[in-house]
Amino acid sequence: MATQPCLSPTDVEAMLDSVPRADAVAPLKTGLQFSGLLSKAIQRSGQIYGYQLEHPASQWEDHALQSPVLLSPLSPLSTHGCTTPAPAGDPAPGAAGVPAEALALRLKPLAAAGASAQHGALASGLGQAAPADDGDAPRGRKRGRSRGNRGGQGHSRGTRSPASEKRRRCRSKTQQERREPYEKVHGKPFETHEAPVRFFSLDGGDPVEYWVARGAYVGRRLQASKGARPWTPAELSGAGFQEVKWDGRVTLVILDERERVVAVFMGKPNEDGPRKGPTWDESCESLAQRFDSLRRAEEGSFLGERGRHRRGSYAAVTFGFAYGGGQQRPTNCRLEGGRRRIAEALLGDSSMRRLAGYASEGLARYFPLSYSHMQARMGAVHAGDPGLRFNFKNSVYPTCTANLGPSTVTLEHSDATNYPGAPCSITPLGNFDPSQGGHLCLFDLMLYVRFPAGCTALISSAGLRHGNTPVGSGETRYSFTQYCLGGLMRWAAYGCRRAGDLSAKDRKKLDKEVGEGWKSQLSRFSVFWDLEKDRAQLRAEEADRDRARKSRDKVPARAS
Repeated sequence: MATQPCLSPTDVEAMLDSVPRADAVAPLKTGLQFSGLLSKAIQRSGQIYGYQLEHPASQWEDHALQSPVLLSPLSPLSTHGCTTPAPAGDPAPGAAGVPAEALALRLKPLAAAGASAQHGALASGLGQAAPADDGDAPRGRKRGRSRGNRGGQGHSRGTRSPASEKRRRCRSKTQQERREPYEKVHGKPFETHEAPVRFFSLDGGDPVEYWVARGAYVGRRLQASKGARPWTPAELSGAGFQEVKWDGRVTLVILDERERVVAVFMGKPNEDGPRKGPTWDESCESLAQRFDSLRRAEEGSFLGERGRHRRGSYAAVTFGFAYGGGQQRPTNCRLEGGRRRIAEALLGDSSMRRLAGYASEGLARYFPLSYSHMQARMGAVHAGDPGLRFNFKNSVYPTCTANLGPSTVTLEHSDATNYPGAPCSITPLGNFDPSQGGHLCLFDLMLYVRFPAGCTALISSAGLRHGNTPVGSGETRYSFTQYCLGGLMRWAAYGCRRAGDLSAKDRKKLDKEVGEGWKSQLSRFSVFWDLEKDRAQLRAEEADRDRARKSRDKVPARAS
């Protein structure tokens, strides 16, 4: 087998020198990864081509950087990242060279930017075709004369007019709204990652430990190390935790030592273009006001012990469907009185639907294999009992909780009844200063992240201990969470049967056959650089399930 051509660090350094500096390059739209051998080229500056190092400075000073250096795009929206000093001396020892093909993949986004001829030449020299320097001109068929297009003013053959394209989108949207969430089929553009991303690497630390129970359908219930009081930022800092100063605009991805996605803090949707209806911030502010007014109207439903629980002291309402706690089969959550009225009001709120759908799409984008697995399981659960009701047509999560505050601050905890392999979503709302309080603490990662209102986090709430720092006096904080209970996943995995109806031997055999157990669940957490491939796999699995449904639903023709 022919060996791949390799580039020495000197060659790489020369190539990188040929690329214009950050002030001459168009903003890049994705993250890059440079192997450890490129560290010498990067040493001259703490930042290169508008990318900024996210490794702690101590790793550079100790020459302990062994695995790939992760860089994230600088942006005028995110200016708080740390610029690390360059170490003296040679970089950490490694292989003799970098395969040219692998380096081309690392530098692929540079070619996509296409800001200059030199920029394209770098990608071309690494085995990629240099993009044509045609500015912002769209690619595709040129407009002009064609059949049925007299005078060249219409659309060329094979393209749709704006009116027909609008009608097609409306039909597609209507069909999608009639489907159950697990029947969603993503389109082709879903595979391409276009949003700016900032990385935080846990490389060099201990492996991330997830607190899962035996069988891994649920987590282990843990006792808070601090008792019934939340941690403050000063206490966390004093205990050795690192603060991540996130502004909530550019998506933050936390990677473990193997570059798997551990947690995602999703930036707010990009709303640069014109849109109908309220903006994202307006929707979140409206929803916060709705939370507050509903809690005040039903204050009696949360008096005394009804407003206290192991996560904290605040009003909360859970709705959707669930299974566990001695139930014989999955059922819709039973709500009465004020809690029922709150749930009905929120389920009919357009801002709530928008927020729920955004979180579900985030799960599909950053945890595509976990999302696909949950789709299949929820489809099996719903097929066994069509009376189970999903909260929102645009969200695959079966259960959610509205935490109505007025000061929603959770203690250190893990949501042990949730499924560890399906990250839950957390969205804070309200009026508080995220630099002073409301941080999301990830105790097993030794991090606490600034968490502004209107942003969404995705974490394995069953496997990772988490909590919040308190907000200031007079400030309000609410939150909305979506999740999947482990009991539902186990019910589907066992063919809509209770675990107690099967022997331990049969359960172990079934778990292996259907891809359960913690090892299988963890394998569905994507390595960041494989996300595009995993999204393509999600689309293929969705298409297969869609074809199977259509085949089942097809009515056989009558015999003549």
